[in-house]
Amino acid sequence: MARRDSSDTSSGAESRSARRRRSRPRRGNRGWAFLAFTSALVVLVGAGVTGWYVLRGAGACIAGTTQVEIASAPELSPALSELASRFHDGDPDADPHCVSVEIQERDPANVAYAITGMGPTTGDSDADVWIPDSSLWAELVIYGAGLDQIDNTDVSVATSPLVLASTGSAAEAIDATSWSGVTPTAPPDGSEPESPPVQVVDPVRSSQGLATLALVNNALEAEHGSDPTENEDEQPVASPELVAALQSMQASTAHDEEGAFAQLAGLPPEEADEADEANETDEAAADEEHANTDGAVIALSEQAVHRYNTEYPDHAAQVNYPEEGTFTLDYPYLLRTTDPEVTDAAETFLDYITTSDAEERIRARGFRSPDGTVDTTVLDDEAGFAEEMPESLPKPGGSTVATLTSTWNQLQLPSRVLTLMDVSGSMLSEVPGTDLTRMQAATASANDGLQMFPDNAELGTWEFSLDINDGLDYREAVPIRPLGTEVNGHTHREELARHLTELEPIPDGGTALYDTVFAAYQELQRDYSPNHISTILLLTDGDDTKDDGLSLDELTTALEEESGDEERPISIIIVSFGPDVDQEPMEEIADTLDGRAYATNDPTEIGDIFLEAFTLRTAEAAAEEH
Repeated sequence: MARRDSSDTSSGAESRSARRRRSRPRRGNRGWAFLAFTSALVVLVGAGVTGWYVLRGAGACIAGTTQVEIASAPELSPALSELASRFHDGDPDADPHCVSVEIQERDPANVAYAITGMGPTTGDSDADVWIPDSSLWAELVIYGAGLDQIDNTDVSVATSPLVLASTGSAAEAIDATSWSGVTPTAPPDGSEPESPPVQVVDPVRSSQGLATLALVNNALEAEHGSDPTENEDEQPVASPELVAALQSMQASTAHDEEGAFAQLAGLPPEEADEADEANETDEAAADEEHANTDGAVIALSEQAVHRYNTEYPDHAAQVNYPEEGTFTLDYPYLLRTTDPEVTDAAETFLDYITTSDAEERIRARGFRSPDGTVDTTVLDDEAGFAEEMPESLPKPGGSTVATLTSTWNQLQLPSRVLTLMDVSGSMLSEVPGTDLTRMQAATASANDGLQMFPDNAELGTWEFSLDINDGLDYREAVPIRPLGTEVNGHTHREELARHLTELEPIPDGGTALYDTVFAAYQELQRDYSPNHISTILLLTDGDDTKDDGLSLDELTTALEEESGDEERPISIIIVSFGPDVDQEPMEEIADTLDGRAYATNDPTEIGDIFLEAFTLRTAEAAAEEH
């Protein structure tokens, strides 16, 4: 980032604030200003030396002191507060000009969401200057609220590259050659990953987490032959690989930075809070807890790792730099005032905090200077910190940031899935090229799909054929419950898996597919949960064979009439097995409910099918938002 050399504010070159004051029209009457200055000068000459002291001291503020409120990222606030104190106390390098600076510690996400209304927020966003930890928030504000919300000075107060921090055995096992290399990008297959998956701080609240999503997304795009810097203004669509990566990261997301520190130290968050309150008495407990953990890999800034290592020196983290580069938190100095006097005052303080002495004091707290300079006595190589600034990758645009956060939020919403298992006689037929029956392939696929849902997802199962439940063609086999619920000494997930392995087709049983789909839709509508994504999952091998049941046209018409309430959406995923399935009716049903129909003879494809279905869900949500 190009800017003037700030090492000597007394040089002949004009300061930034002086240049902007000169070019900005002034309010008021120039003649009156000259008269006031002349009068003041006469008084000062008569007062002699005492008058000169008053002008240079507090008495110089004839028109009053200009107040500047600065909303700063919390980790930078201590350094800025120290500099503001020196600024007010008459540092020889400072030129206060009757300026009073107040540093307010503000969470960047709170400020960004308060301005745009695009996310949860607490507190107000009012300030004359905003220094978030990353220009990602500025991009989001411009995207969501317009260009007039901030005036970017194009100056960074500090920088801190994103790195991978690891502890315990995870520090030895991590493969940090690529951002995509530390994140699973395929459906879980039950095997242990070669490298511990990276964890993140909640991307909705943290630029460190949000930047990690962008880095992983870019790395995946690069692997698939696309240039991640192309078409930055277009809405990106989450790929199945990205969906898998995000689901992996969501499995152990830290709510905030303190939670991330607790994970690195091998402590539950509540124990980490207690350790903060009574560090000495809890140190032994922390050691014992840490001894039983495999450690973690978390994406954090260098400065955050420095703070973590200061707080937990006995469990210090090691730093890794992915070879393709990283994203750098850039702490931009953003003006939010339109008052020319306050703007001048804010730029006066900016001139001061970009002097060489001020930058040195900021580096002492674990930051880098805007040009990448580091204090190697603070960020030392013992923890893996590099003296050379890593390559900085381009930051994503506002639309990409909005889409990534939307995708993350959609995947966080728990699923509510009613699985319809076809138990008709044709499910006894073999799947070509395998030694499995269609029923075995379907149940194996369903079991694999179970592994992709977290414990808070709610799943249940119906079986269907013809007249198998006192005149009904379907029956509840396993009720819908959260997968993590304990039932009779085992989890609901285990109960579903057991039931699937015990399923047997009904010889000569028919297929009341259309009636069953409509009944399942009505059931999910009756027990609708607005806090879940409701889905029907249909696993079948054939077409509807019920003579006196609903026709395809009658089914789609009934679903269209029932699905008119946009506040209670229910989608459907259809997976058909066997070469003799007529896929056209399946696709028509799926289109009616904004779902997707798949046909496969390969049971191993079910993981990819589920990922595509999750991708469809997030893409539709992004389209609705934008």
